[in-house]
Amino acid sequence: MRDSASASSRPILSWRQLGGILLACAGVVYLLLPGDSELLEQLVRDGNIAKARRVLAVVAAEEIEREPLRYALAEQELDRLELKPPATAPEREAYWRASLNRWKSHGYADALFIRWIKDLETVDAVDDFWRELQRDWAQVPVNQRAALTRRFVPLALARERPEVAAACFAMMHGESPAEAEAALELARLQRFAGNPEAALRAISGLPDGQGTSLRISLLREMNRNREALNLLLAEATATDEWEAPQVERIAALARAAGEPQVALPIVSAFAAANPEMLAAWRLLGALQRENGRSEAARETQQRVVELTDRDADELRTFAQLLEGTGRPGEAFDVWWELGMKGDRHALDRLVALNPGLYRDHDLLQVLDRMVPVAGHDEYTLLQARFLTEVGRYGEAVEAYRQFLEAEPEAVASWLELARLEVELYRYADAAEHIERVEALGADSVEIRRQLADVWVALGDYEKALPLYRAVAETSGEMDDYGAYFRLARGLGAYEDYVAGLRGVVESAEATASDHVTLAYGYNLLGQPEEAREVLRAGMQRFPEDSEIRLRLAYAFSDVKRYHDAQLVTEGYPGLGSNVEMVRLHLLMMRLNNDLEAERAFLRRELTEAVRADPEVRQALSRAHLAAGQNLEAEQLLRGLAAEFPDDWDILGDLILVMQRLNHNEEAQALLAPHLAADDPRAFKLAADVAAALGEYAKAEQYQIRYLSLVSPAEPTSWGALGDIRLARGDRTGAKRAYQRALRELQFQLLEAEEDSR
Repeated sequence: MRDSASASSRPILSWRQLGGILLACAGVVYLLLPGDSELLEQLVRDGNIAKARRVLAVVAAEEIEREPLRYALAEQELDRLELKPPATAPEREAYWRASLNRWKSHGYADALFIRWIKDLETVDAVDDFWRELQRDWAQVPVNQRAALTRRFVPLALARERPEVAAACFAMMHGESPAEAEAALELARLQRFAGNPEAALRAISGLPDGQGTSLRISLLREMNRNREALNLLLAEATATDEWEAPQVERIAALARAAGEPQVALPIVSAFAAANPEMLAAWRLLGALQRENGRSEAARETQQRVVELTDRDADELRTFAQLLEGTGRPGEAFDVWWELGMKGDRHALDRLVALNPGLYRDHDLLQVLDRMVPVAGHDEYTLLQARFLTEVGRYGEAVEAYRQFLEAEPEAVASWLELARLEVELYRYADAAEHIERVEALGADSVEIRRQLADVWVALGDYEKALPLYRAVAETSGEMDDYGAYFRLARGLGAYEDYVAGLRGVVESAEATASDHVTLAYGYNLLGQPEEAREVLRAGMQRFPEDSEIRLRLAYAFSDVKRYHDAQLVTEGYPGLGSNVEMVRLHLLMMRLNNDLEAERAFLRRELTEAVRADPEVRQALSRAHLAAGQNLEAEQLLRGLAAEFPDDWDILGDLILVMQRLNHNEEAQALLAPHLAADDPRAFKLAADVAAALGEYAKAEQYQIRYLSLVSPAEPTSWGALGDIRLARGDRTGAKRAYQRALRELQFQLLEAEEDSR
């Protein structure tokens, strides 16, 4: 029993045996479990990020050095797994920067590249990414560069950074790629980036015929329109058949290049080859008008009118061209057609053209068709007046009444109706209308004048005479005095009146005004010499009276006795203080070309009021110009131009003195706003200034524009165009301009000959 107990208390294995067993088990475990890299990869595949990070953290440096790429790939995948959406911008930037640095530090390994390139969309700051990538672009393998370009260019575009996309593409393919597809793509990217010059360089290596359309567009964007036009013309001349878009593009480029005339023969030939193509004829007409070829434009517009079945807008343009080419009768016909269709603007033009054509009946047809026009009672009044002129009095009365219903306080129209009633022997109605006028309380000079006219029409001269007298005394107008004197003479009182005035003038109580009135009476009698003698006597009697001296000076001026007029104004004692006297005196000296008198006058003292008068200042500036005192003239004219910027006489004088002082560029700046307003006078002055500067191309454009705005243009204007072209070396163009000048001169001579017959 003792033996068995002691045996059971002894250990089965010794401590040494137990240690050996544990050591063997550890070896088995070591042999059965995976290594650090395999475990790490397994954890990454399982998505166990935390454990993978712990394993990676305890991996020995020697182990990483033995398989650096393997651990780098695991770390890359861990970074990607940790970048869970929604990742912040800093997190995304940290990811791509770490990926980029890892890829670079491992020799641009394909395995790493394939991993991180898939996550390229995590890049927000494409500029920063490109800067990092660009530094070592030469070390990047070619296959990776191509893949990067394919993925990064669309990303940069999506991030609205086309210039970065273009830079990447150019780094890959060069600034002028040899392959057409790459060159065109780079040009597209550079164009998106707003760099047309770089886009043009990109396709510079393409053979002729490739990318021509793109080249033209890029040249236009760079405002190199003449080069673009040359390219397009070369392309166009390579074929015998042109398409409408091609022709329209040629015209647009020619206009942009400032040479619309270049497109004219092409568009003209295209229109002739396509007689039914409305767009071609419209384009031709527009170019002809822009080039001042009004006659040709008129013929073209006639074709446009036919093709549009007499469209109203095209008819308006046609009518305007007919007016511009001196065919008012034909223009009236076209406006009449439009007016019969209810075109209100046509009615305005018919009214404007009619005075020289005497086509009252035709105009009245349009008025009958259109009146009444809502909101335009003036047309009803116009109809009433024309109905009166053509003798349709009954309808005229109705038209007047219709107008006066809408405008019951139109005093002048009531008086017109009263005169018409007199013509119809409806004296009671006429008197009623006059009473209506008086009831309106109209007591102006004009109303009293018209009332007197109606009383004369009614034959009640006694009522008319005091009205005429009151009008004349109030207005002081010679026409009113004339009406008064004529009625007085008709009543047998006129001669007595003149005789009475003569007696007053000879009396001691006579005034300067009596001399003026008597002189006017003599003028009405057709006795101007007696009138001047009365004024001369009055001037001697009243030497300080400015009115009588002015009347005498004007009387001499009217018969072109400018020297006598100058002596009259020169002798006025208060010459330096009378604005009107100074104006007239300066004018007479200039008309007499009396430079010595002008120089003396320029040294004379003038009152502040006289010097402040704009007309006096302008006349003084012209005197300075005549005396060769350009700086003084310039100073006066600058002040006037600042006060009256829209006065063309002042502007013209200022331009003249600037040219004399060689301030041509400033003169051009003065003209700029007037050029924008399409004022023909501005273009004429601009042409003169440009020619003086030797800028003949601009001068030609301005002169052509001026000729297109005035009709008919003077022969000298066409001659000026010839001079400009000759200065440019364009002998052919100069010859055409001189020929046109000659034709215009011949036309004027023929018109003068016909008028003389």
